[in-house]
Amino acid sequence: MVDVEFALQVLRGLREQGIPLHIDDFGTGYSSLSCRPTLPVESIKIDQSFVYGTSVRRGAKLIVRSTIDLAHNQGRKVVAEGIETKES
Repeated sequence: MVDVEFALQVLRGLREQGIPLHIDDFGTGYSSLSCRPTLPVESIKIDQSFVYGTSVRRGAKLIVRSTIDLAHNQGRKVVAEGIETKES
């Protein structure tokens, strides 16, 4: 993401051609909350590092819930990676 404006222009062009865009491993690397609202994506997949242990780590649960709420409020779908039990 050296040239953010160029990257956004390319992504918007792909989206205009009907190509669906999704973010994988959300919460890591460049897929942070700071760039999320400007990206023309349909869905995000929350990285398992945030999902794992949500049944026992209150902070992790809050991050996941807030991320889901934010994405839904922006009309995006959400997938959570690493769901292993009913509690997680």
